[in-house]
Amino acid sequence: MVPLVSSMSLSWPQDTSWICLFFDAEQQQAIEFDSSDLLQPAILHECVWRPELPNLAFVGLYRGPYFAALELQARWACGVFSGRLPAPTEAELAAGLATEKGIRTQVPRPQFPHGDYVSMVEALAQHVGVTPSKTLAAREDPDNTESELGKLLYEGPLLPFHFRLEGFKANPEVARAAILECTSKYPVG
Repeated sequence: MVPLVSSMSLSWPQDTSWICLFFDAEQQQAIEFDSSDLLQPAILHECVWRPELPNLAFVGLYRGPYFAALELQARWACGVFSGRLPAPTEAELAAGLATEKGIRTQVPRPQFPHGDYVSMVEALAQHVGVTPSKTLAAREDPDNTESELGKLLYEGPLLPFHFRLEGFKANPEVARAAILECTSKYPVG
């Protein structure tokens, strides 16, 4: 278990001035903060972690965060701080930071640092342990009562509700209803 959580911050990268209010120059240097970089103002493993600040997690500190990623980043941080989930290893942190540095120095600069949103969210869901794998697998079995829902997950829009179907704090009935309601308003294909 992490001994003390000092804070958890949520920001929209278009305004990162709050970092200068809460973090001294040494801490800003530790996260490789660049106030002029609206794409990726800090270099963080999975846009969440920095090894120099183990009792701190960031949520949404990059250009283009969407609800599913924000929620999963927050759930991951809370899971780590509560001791329910393991913190990233040193090797994972080093590899993740190298990936983020590569994105920051990429030429030409991408529109969004994590343009493959689905892959980013799926990786976060794996960290949190809430990937809807049984529901997705059901799409292949026409005799399974969840096959239609599995098809919607696979072929439809990525929704935060997908990550409440299975795993920690799952609420499959509510998640299923929300997914069906959303897809009834905005049909797939």
